[in-house]
Amino acid sequence: MCWFEGGIIAGALEKILKKKCLAREISCAGLGDDYCEFEIKFCNKGENCEKIMMENIKNNKK
Repeated sequence: MCWFEGGIIAGALEKILKKKCLAREISCAGLGDDYCEFEIKFCNKGENCEKIMMENIKNNKK
């Protein structure tokens, strides 16, 4: 639900750490959880981060 916030987190980390990363929401206050929580995955060089994210979304729907 909080795609915008996840993008902000991933973008900030990428800029600061100079590493490609993904942010995936695992808890969401908007869906009734106590708070929003994001899992961060750093991508290795040459790894297709977008493909990994789409697989995570498909396999881990709330």
